[in-house]
Amino acid sequence: MTSKNYIRGSNDLVGDYLGIYVGHSTNSKVRENSSSGGMVREIFEYLITSGEVDGCLIVVQEYPKFFTKIARTVQELSEMENSVYAPVNFSKGLKEMIEGERYAITAIGCQNKLLKKVDHLIHFKIGLLCRGTYKESTMQSYASSFGHKEIKNFAFRRNGWPGDIVITTDKGDFSYARRPSFIKSPKLRSVKEAYFSKATYLPKCIDCIYEFSFPSCDVSMGDAWHAKYSSDTKGLTLAITRTKFSEDVLKQLDLDEKITYWPDSYEETNEVMDDANVVKNLKLKTSMYKYKYLRSLMPVLVFIEQYLINFPWSTVLIKLRGYVKFFKKK
Repeated sequence: MTSKNYIRGSNDLVGDYLGIYVGHSTNSKVRENSSSGGMVREIFEYLITSGEVDGCLIVVQEYPKFFTKIARTVQELSEMENSVYAPVNFSKGLKEMIEGERYAITAIGCQNKLLKKVDHLIHFKIGLLCRGTYKESTMQSYASSFGHKEIKNFAFRRNGWPGDIVITTDKGDFSYARRPSFIKSPKLRSVKEAYFSKATYLPKCIDCIYEFSFPSCDVSMGDAWHAKYSSDTKGLTLAITRTKFSEDVLKQLDLDEKITYWPDSYEETNEVMDDANVVKNLKLKTSMYKYKYLRSLMPVLVFIEQYLINFPWSTVLIKLRGYVKFFKKK
């Protein structure tokens, strides 16, 4: 398929491609502890061990900062952060690149500009699907809602899919569901929706001008949000190949039994990527977040919106009727 209308807001968010696939690492630990099924990690490991690249540009964390570095061994890949929804400093990793060497990298659309000076050193580029990046301070705001002050590490995703947010302190690790239950976890849901929504995006992300699927790369990768995979709890990777090299890499990993993957449809993939990202009272929440003394009230506002004003009573009644009928039959 050939199309040039892959900008945000267009009918084609996938862009030019060779293949559309969904898959995951065959290593259960890699799959559950990596972002979106572990295929990025498997690709990086293959490229290093096969000698295709001299190193991989990875993102690491020193809370609350995220920065890049060059990983030259499989062991160093273990330092890689899985999902990062905060600003990343690229300068350190780019300075570690050496003329004449070849590298693999991951990046989102707006970060591609930073790579122009080293583009001739990049042998394999993974473009990550991105809807937006949150302000650095959202991590502390979220953690403070649960009484955490001295934070050592903030993991946006661990433990499968959709996984948990894991906060590490001197007292240990604390896990919070990334997609908390509406019924079971009203506080957790209110806090999550308050601090990790479009209301706390970086200013440049509000009206992003870059391609969502980052088609100017070897392969675009992200979560497989297709409805048919909603029951999966271990993680699946959506992979949109753009070059023959990326097709060859996936085929080799499959032959080596490092990954398993299968083709998916353009229509379904394009549909799930088309997310309006609507946030109620966006201007109000954005204004509230500007002032530290108002930030703690944002979860309260979300709770009022979801559980008082817009509570789905009709859905609850339908479910209750279903339960009543079920028990009557018994």
